[in-house]
Amino acid sequence: MDWKVFMAQVQQYTLKSMRRYVRNRTAIFFVFLMPVFLLLMMGWVFGGAGQTSVPTFDVAVVDLDSQPVDVNGTMLRQSYLGNVFVQVLEDVNLTVEEYDELGNATKEGTAMYALAHGNAQAVVVIPANFTECLTMRYTTRLSNGSVVPLPVSPTVVVEVDSTDQYAYQVVRQMLTGIVTGFADAYREQVMVMSGVAGTDAERFVCFIAHPIVSEVHEYSGGSQDQPWIYYMTPGVLGVVVIWSGLSSSARSLAIEREDGMLRRLMVASASPTAVLLGEYLTTFLTVVISAALALVTGVLVFQVSLNWDFVAILVLTALVSFSVIGPGLIISSFAKNAEAAGSIQTVISIVLQFFTGSFFPVFLLPPAGQVFATALPYTQYSLAATDIMTRGLTLFDVSSRVSYVTVSGIVLMFIGALSYRRALKALQ
Repeated sequence: MDWKVFMAQVQQYTLKSMRRYVRNRTAIFFVFLMPVFLLLMMGWVFGGAGQTSVPTFDVAVVDLDSQPVDVNGTMLRQSYLGNVFVQVLEDVNLTVEEYDELGNATKEGTAMYALAHGNAQAVVVIPANFTECLTMRYTTRLSNGSVVPLPVSPTVVVEVDSTDQYAYQVVRQMLTGIVTGFADAYREQVMVMSGVAGTDAERFVCFIAHPIVSEVHEYSGGSQDQPWIYYMTPGVLGVVVIWSGLSSSARSLAIEREDGMLRRLMVASASPTAVLLGEYLTTFLTVVISAALALVTGVLVFQVSLNWDFVAILVLTALVSFSVIGPGLIISSFAKNAEAAGSIQTVISIVLQFFTGSFFPVFLLPPAGQVFATALPYTQYSLAATDIMTRGLTLFDVSSRVSYVTVSGIVLMFIGALSYRRALKALQ
């Protein structure tokens, strides 16, 4: 073939393809703006114009310092230093909720119940003798018969939730740093306290070195030392739902409309409700299969071992599928063709996946981003699936998230159905 003819063919085909893109303004808008949206999103999430936000964590505090304690045979009840320590926790951007009892994962109204159900990222237990230890109320009798203060270091117990490995590292370092900082500040004061010279020298040296001991425990719902991938696998389900669900519902109807299938169905007096129900079942099966493949991959490749409550996950997936087919119907109703629908779906999916908490935790987002993320049913679905599979919770335990996913899904499905029917009427 003559190279001039060949180049002319290439030129004509290129011009033809460019004309197709230019004429499809909806598709070209989303295709060319996707890199811009992605860059803006990454910049916003990771600090924007040089600004950073300090994440806020929920900490359950059990202040036992207010309880009476036996000191040298006398019951004392001093709690002012425990109150100061609680105030320090509140001053470092922690949301503090005080509990009267440590409890356990099954006893409602206790600190450990809040930790086990994801209502707190950590539990801090202030011992009953916290004030008495730091004011050196304990005494001992020396060999010469004199009574001197006996330095005793109180132990602050910290239980940190490790089911969210992102937050676990941050919260652990933050709380141990707070305990260390409080101890350092106290150390400067104790050096000038009266009566120090008369204390037991060896015990006092140990006391000054560690005036407060922090004992950190890792809580992970009964499964200790799990690899990071164990906690990421259920979280990825939110991304799977967005990509598979939106792609299926948005593109399939657009393709059928572009091919004339919907028009033929209308001529054949097919029920719009039947078409809508068929589209929902198709999307639901697509989402379920995609989620199953993601979980099977985690099991086969990474040997992930979680709480496999298949009924609960299936119910959650069925409910959240309403939240993807609704927007998919909206996209397909105003997209001119499948290409435009695919471009819109891709941009929306890329943006939304940053808010599901699958790749990085929601607490790293700016405040407005956190509000937006928690408002997404896909994020609530991902968090509920993580709670069930890593914490061993039931659907009843995550009922608030289930209710939110259900209501938001119904609303989005209703709006999508209205857009879909309007698009069908335009074909008649």
